Amino acid sequence: MAEVPLYKRLATKGREVINASVMVSIYAKKDSIVIIGTRRGESRISIDNGAILNFGPSYISTVYVESGEIELYYGESLILLPPVGNVDVPLSSRASEATLSSIDSKIDVSLSSRASEATLSAIRAQTDKLTFDVNSFLRTALASDEVGIAKESTLSAILGQLDVALSTRASEATLSSIDGKIPSPTINGNMPVAIAEDIVNLAKETTLQAVRDRLPASLTAAGNLKTALQEDAVGLLKEATFTDKMSPTLLAENLATLDNSAGAATAAMDVFASNVTVPDSGELVLQIALDTAAVVKLRIVRGTNTLEYYINSGNSLAANAWHEFKFNVLANDAVNVVVEVPAGAVITAYAALILRKR
Repeated sequence: MAEVPLYKRLATKGREVINASVMVSIYAKKDSIVIIGTRRGESRISIDNGAILNFGPSYISTVYVESGEIELYYGESLILLPPVGNVDVPLSSRASEATLSSIDSKIDVSLSSRASEATLSAIRAQTDKLTFDVNSFLRTALASDEVGIAKESTLSAILGQLDVALSTRASEATLSSIDGKIPSPTINGNMPVAIAEDIVNLAKETTLQAVRDRLPASLTAAGNLKTALQEDAVGLLKEATFTDKMSPTLLAENLATLDNSAGAATAAMDVFASNVTVPDSGELVLQIALDTAAVVKLRIVRGTNTLEYYINSGNSLAANAWHEFKFNVLANDAVNVVVEVPAGAVITAYAALILRKR
């Protein structure tokens, strides 16, 4: 076996300039790719892990490690000895023949039949999850209970009730004595009682029967007591009055053709031939629909004043759509709907006036 070279240098992922005029050996510690520089140029060489390349004196000038890891040895050629890579400690530190013989006498089965490292590692991974208390007892957790063990919360609740010694509580004899004096419950589970005397004047059976006879024979479908108003001393609202006030009344409706086909300018045209008089104060609902978009006004004649203002903030009402507006009116107001028809246009307009009385 060759002696260890006098010159040894580790080059990884870098460039090494070879100045020595001696033999140079490259030993690949990993699969590597190196670029060797010579007088003739550079050569890119792939070296497998553990392989050795030997070069004569002054043959190479540079070594560049493109990938992997190599060792450079100067002075001698290296000989590839496969086992050398495994001899990484002195033999004196290894087991002696006597020790191995002693071990051999104890190995009575093939090692292949024993647990592998992977199996033992898997077991170790599970045992590492175990925990022990200060007394080295294994700690366990109950994941499920199939026998009904009492929970801590239940026992704590019971403990909270045991606030006195049991010796201070009633004995079996005392409870038996009391139990003998308690009558059997009624069919509804109630305790029967008998009234020996009455100092609070409880209602008698005859009185209750008289009250019962004054009650109606049956209740309403909702289970309420039936009553009838025979006189009204406070002026309750009557059904007729309520119906008259709350029911809406159609004052007028009209489907009008507003023709301004011969006009040279926009014309304001009434939907109703004459103003519609409101008989009572209340809320007036205007329902209107146009086949052509147009601006609409509401006219109210109140006394000597004629009020005519735009609705929908002066914006055109969309065509072929239903529009509804609400206004407060007074009794005897006269109302009409005014549509601004553009020059040369014909608009079909439907309008209805509905009154809800106050």
